[in-house]
Amino acid sequence: MTALHRAAAQAGIARRWLDAGGETQIVSDETLRLVLEALGESRADQPQALHTAWVGQALRLPGRPGAARVIYEDGSTQALTALKAPGGIVLPGLERAGYHRIEIGARTHDIAIAPGRAYGLAQRRGGSGAGLAAICAAPDG
Repeated sequence: MTALHRAAAQAGIARRWLDAGGETQIVSDETLRLVLEALGESRADQPQALHTAWVGQALRLPGRPGAARVIYEDGSTQALTALKAPGGIVLPGLERAGYHRIEIGARTHDIAIAPGRAYGLAQRRGGSGAGLAAICAAPDG
C-alpha cells in the first residue's frame, strides 16, 4: 500500500468498489489525489513541508477547521482550535520555540517555531566552545 493509498483510507475514501454489474472497480491514483486535495488533505505522495512561524505568530496550514493538538518537542501537549481561513486554516500563535507537531484529525504537520530574537555571544550564558577535533588536531608541517 502506497502513502497515497494510506492517506485515502485514513480520509475514508474507498479505493475499490463494486459497480452495478458486480465488477470490481479501482479508483485511479490521480482521482485519489484530486479528492484528497478537495478535502484539504495533504499530498501523501510528496514530502511533507515544514511549516514555520515566529513565537506568538498565527500559523496558517492546509486543512479543515476543528479540534487540533500540539505535541511539543518535550512530549507535552496542548489542545487548540483550528479556525477556517482563506486557503485552509489558522491556529493561534504558539509561545514555545522549537520543533513541534500538530495533529488535526488524521493529519499531522511538522512545525518549527522560531524565538522572537537571537542572542549574541555577549548575551549567552556560558562560554564559547570548540570541537574536540579542532583542539586536538596536530599542527600542520
